Amino acid sequence: MDVESDEDLLARTASGDEQGLRFLYERHAAAVLRLLRRLTSDPGVAEELLQETWIAVWTSADRFRGASSVRVRPR
Repeated sequence: MDVESDEDLLARTASGDEQGLRFLYERHAAAVLRLLRRLTSDPGVAEELLQETWIAVWTSADRFRGASSVRVRPR
């Protein structure tokens, strides 16, 4: 099985491929949500921010230039 890199999935997302976004979401949403829960201390707000984050990924993926990581590093 060939596992696509985050960068490849983001490129797919930038070209309008919803499956690329879905794979990124499945790969990273849990870690992003854990981070947001730590930062907000409010599960409801964290869930809302998670959704806003993925909307931002969808709408701005074409502007990602590889200068930063798409990974969330756990503490």
